[in-house]
Order: sequence, then C-alpha cells, then structure tokens
Amino acid sequence: MKITQLVILSLSFIAQTVSATECGVMQFKADKSRGVQVLKNNCQNNRGVSLGTDFKLLPGARLWLKSGANTDAGRHFEVICQNRSQTPVSINVSTMFIPWIDPTGLNNCSGWIDNKLICDDLQGNHQRFYCVIAAIAEPDYSTTRTIERTTSVKLRKINPGSQQPVTMQVVAPALTPEIELCRDLYEMTLPVTVKWFFDTSGHVLEADVDFENFDKQPLFADCVQTVVKTFAYPLISQRHSYTYRY
Repeated sequence: MKITQLVILSLSFIAQTVSATECGVMQFKADKSRGVQVLKNNCQNNRGVSLGTDFKLLPGARLWLKSGANTDAGRHFEVICQNRSQTPVSINVSTMFIPWIDPTGLNNCSGWIDNKLICDDLQGNHQRFYCVIAAIAEPDYSTTRTIERTTSVKLRKINPGSQQPVTMQVVAPALTPEIELCRDLYEMTLPVTVKWFFDTSGHVLEADVDFENFDKQPLFADCVQTVVKTFAYPLISQRHSYTYRY
C-alpha cells in the first residue's frame, strides 16, 4: 500500500483522534525501540505521544511508533526508523497526519517514496537514516475471545476456561506484517524460521528465531526477534512446539 493510499486510510483515523494539544497522536513502543530518548512529550502516560514530542535517536538506535487502531478498517499504522549514522538524530512529531514525523538536521532526504524515507547524515554519508511505514491489520482470531496482552513472550497465567485455544496455524501468520516491516527497513529478503515452545496449558513460554546463516545482519535479526517476543499471543492449542517460516 503506497503512502498516498495510507493517507486516505488515515483520514478516518484522524477524525477519531484527540485534539492537537492532547495525547494520542501516536504511541511510543518502548519495548520495541532501542537507544531512544523521549523529549517534550506532554502526555502523562508512558506510551502516548503528543504533538511537538522530540525523539533523540542515538547512533544505532531504532524508533518504533504505532497509531491508534482504525476501527473502520480494523487496521493501525506502524512506523520504524533506524539511525545508522555515528551521530544522534532528532525526530519531531510535527503533525497529526500521516506520516506524523519529521527528521531534523539531516541532509538529502528522499521524501516518502514507496512508504520509505531515506536521508544522508550531516557528514555526507549516504543513506544513513531510514524510516518505513505500513498499515497493519489487527489480529482477529474470534469476536468472542479476549487476547491476553503482555510485553514478553511468557504470558501471564489466566483462567484456562476464559479462552478457547487458537491453533498456531492461525496465529503465526499474524506476525507477518511486522516482520515484513523489518524486511522493508533493512532491505532483507532471506527467510526467517521461528519455533515456539508452549507449556501444558497452551501458554507461550519462549520463541527461538533461526536466521539461516546470515548472522551479519544484527539489526534485522534484533527487529524480528523483537516482533516475536512482544507479540500479544492468545491461548494456544498446541502443547509442545510449533515452527513457521516467514
């Protein structure tokens, strides 16, 4: 989906958003970000982001942002930025409209082409700062089930009778959009294999990621591992392990 299409999709989301002086423009995904300092944020909670917020990305840092859910389309937007330069980069939340953010102090930015922004750093090094954006569908395993949300792979214990188990054949593909966002950011096409392990109650205990002989891509590897480890898993019907190739 191109950036112009994303703009159209975002209009109905904007209509539901709070005013410019309040929180809710974006959510800062601290569990998925690395090396980011949040400045001038008027929100009182730990995740909401207000207009005028500055993000300072240290060298090697990754910023991960998420919009609120679009109730009409069942989708939300996610933005990932990676600083590959040797100096800090500042990102400002400058507008309520997609793509929300504006990098400052960078040279020769491409503009948003095919949902990607690429900039040179101040030292003249080419393509040292990347951002990508995508519309991502909310997982919908069943309208009658409540998914247990968590910030780690190991889920909190819940009443087994409160959920009907879901098969990994249904759950595993739900990680694809965020893994593809990692691919777009780091321009990777090689396959990734994930193996999940469950306890006897159907809760995810841990997940291993096999990058199949491309260990020289640590940024991409960390991005995918973050997606796998922070996904909000429902109760799973498998009782041992499950493997899926992306």
